[in-house]
Amino acid sequence: LFDFWVGAKQRGHPAWAALLEQLADAVRDGPETSVLGGNRDYLLDAASLADYGLRSLGREHTFTADGTRFALVHGDRYYPDSIRSRLFLRAIQSRPACTLARRVPLWFSMGVAGAMRQWRRWVSRQWDAATATRYEAKRFAALFDAGAQVVVCGHNHWARDYTEELARPGCRLLALGEWAEEPSYLEYEGGAFRLVDPHLSG
Repeated sequence: LFDFWVGAKQRGHPAWAALLEQLADAVRDGPETSVLGGNRDYLLDAASLADYGLRSLGREHTFTADGTRFALVHGDRYYPDSIRSRLFLRAIQSRPACTLARRVPLWFSMGVAGAMRQWRRWVSRQWDAATATRYEAKRFAALFDAGAQVVVCGHNHWARDYTEELARPGCRLLALGEWAEEPSYLEYEGGAFRLVDPHLSG
C-alpha cells in the first residue's frame, strides 16, 4: 500500500486513506492482525498502524509456535540485487533521507516517490514480476544460524518453496508471491505448511 519516501504521510491522500479504512474494517472484529514492513514501508511507524487496529512487526520478526522458531522477513536484504540497486536503497533509507521525507509536504513526497519508482526499475533492470530473480537460499544462512527453523519472505513477488535448495535438515524457506487478482499466502497448522498462490500448480 505504501511507497518509497512517503510512508505514514500517505494517510493524508484520500485513495490510500480509503484503503486503510477498508483494511481496518476487515480486521476490526477478527483476530489480531500484524503488518511486516517492506522495502517501501520503512517510513511507516507503529503509531500510524495502531490507528487502524494493526500491529507493526518492524522489518523482521521472530516468534515461536508449536515449538518451532519462525523468522518473518520482507526479503529485500537477502535478495541478489545489483550493486547499483543496493546503493540506491541504502541512500533513500539513510537517516538524513528519512528525516527529510518526514518533513516535506505530501505533494512533494508523492512526486519524489514517482521518480524513485522509475529509477528503481531502471537500476534493477526489472519492470514486472515476470522478470523476478530467484532467491539464493544460502543468503538466508545467518537467520538459520541464529536459530530460525522456518523463514518466510516475499519481496520478489514470486511464490516458491526453497526448502530443497536450502539443504538444511529440519529447516524450511518459503517465499510468498504478490497479491494481484488472487491472494498469495501461507497456511500453517499442526506443523504442516501449505503455500497457496495462483501461479503454483497443484
